[in-house]
Amino acid sequence: MSSAETAIHAETTRASILHSNPLIRPLGALEEIMWLIDQSSRVHFALVAEIGGCTTVGEWRAALDALQRRHPLLSTCIDSRHSQIPHFRHIDGAQIPLRVVENVPARWESEVEAELHKQFDPEQAPLMRAVLLYQESKAVLILVAHHSIADGFSSAFAIRDVLRALSGQPLDPLPLMPSREEMFGLPRRLPSEGRPPVHHSAAVAASIASDTRKDPIPHIRRLSLAPELTSRLQSRSKEEGTTVHGALCAALLFVGRQIDPGWHDDTVRMRSSVSIRTLLGLGENCMPAISGGEVSIDPQATPEFWDMARLIKSGLSGVQTREGVSIAINAANQAVLSGLDVETAAQLLKRAFGGQAMVTNLGRLPFDTNFGRLKLESLWGPAVLRGVDGEQTLGAVTVNGSLNLLHTSHAPLSALLENIEEVLAKVCAHAGTV
Repeated sequence: MSSAETAIHAETTRASILHSNPLIRPLGALEEIMWLIDQSSRVHFALVAEIGGCTTVGEWRAALDALQRRHPLLSTCIDSRHSQIPHFRHIDGAQIPLRVVENVPARWESEVEAELHKQFDPEQAPLMRAVLLYQESKAVLILVAHHSIADGFSSAFAIRDVLRALSGQPLDPLPLMPSREEMFGLPRRLPSEGRPPVHHSAAVAASIASDTRKDPIPHIRRLSLAPELTSRLQSRSKEEGTTVHGALCAALLFVGRQIDPGWHDDTVRMRSSVSIRTLLGLGENCMPAISGGEVSIDPQATPEFWDMARLIKSGLSGVQTREGVSIAINAANQAVLSGLDVETAAQLLKRAFGGQAMVTNLGRLPFDTNFGRLKLESLWGPAVLRGVDGEQTLGAVTVNGSLNLLHTSHAPLSALLENIEEVLAKVCAHAGTV
C-alpha cells in the first residue's frame, strides 16, 4: 500500500469511527478558542503528583478507567467535520493512555518537558493522557490534558479521584455539564453561527505535526518553599492587605527585573489565570472553568515589594466578580462569533494573552492528602505555556503546608525560583524594600 493509500485508509477509518459515536454537545467559546490555539501553539498542560505507598501498575490502570467513567469529557474527541460548530464526540472504548516508566529518571521534570512538547490530536479520543513513574513503594503520576476539556483544578480533582479509586473508594459518575458560557446564561450557539465545517486530510495533519516537532522542548524547574516560610508568607500577605498570589507576582516581577534587562526597560505584562468555579456553581467536574486578568507594570514604576503586591491584587480584583467574568465571557463569545480560525486565534493569543509572565496558582488543596495506605506527598503545577516568545510561567500549589513552585519556559530566566525564594524570605522577615 502506498503512502497516499495508507493516508486515505486512515482517514476513512477515522471518519467511520466518528460517525458511529454520538455528538454530546457543542464546544463553548473558551473551549473552541483553546482548540484553535492548540493547533498552532501547544497550550495543553500537566499536573504532577508524588505519591507514597505500595501499588501495582494494574491498580493504576483500573483507577484511570474509573476516573474516565466518572467524567464524561474524558472519553471525547473534538469533531469539526459535521457541523459549523465543533462538538465533543463520545468515543467508546478509548482508554486514557498510560505510559509506564519503571527505570525512573532522577528528574521527573524531563518527562513533563517531553509531554508538553507532544501535541494532542483533537480528533483522537481521549484528550487526556497519563505517565506513571513507577516504583513499588512510591510513584509519580503526570496527568496531561487538552485545555478544551480541563483546567488546573480539574486535574487536581482528577488526581484526587484516582487516589480514591486506588484506595478502594467508589467514584460516582458525574453529569455532563454545559459550557461555562451556557452556565453563565448565554444561549447555546446555533449551527448558522459557526464557520463552515473543517476538513483536515491526513496529509495536512502530518504536515502540521512535522512543523510543530521543530519547536524547542520546554524547560521545567521546581522548588518547594519550606512550611515555615510558606506560613510566614501567608500571614505576612494578609497583614499587608494582599494575597499570596499578589506576593508571588510581585516576587516574579522583582526577580525578572534583576535578571532580564528587558523586564526593567519595558512594560511588563503580568497575567494571572483564575478559577471561576465558585461563581459558576460548578463542583468537581472536569472542564475548563477559568478566566484571567492582566496587570501591566510600567518600567518607571518602582514601588516597594508590598506596595507592588497590593497593586497586583487590586488590578485583579474584578476578575472573579460576576461583572468581570461577564465581560471576559462575552468577549470570548464575540471573538468566536466573528469567525475565529486557527490563524486569527493565534493573533488573539498574542494580543490578549501575551506578556512576559503568567502565574497560575491553585492555592491550598481543597481536600485531604491521605488516601488509606497512600499519601499524596506533593503536587506540582500547572506546567503550561501559551506560545509567547520569552514567556515565563509560574505554577503554584500549596500542599501539606508547603508552597510548591514550578517554572516552565522555552527560555528560562536563570535561577528564577531560587531568587524568588530569597526575595520572599527577605520580605517576610522584616519590613523594607527589596
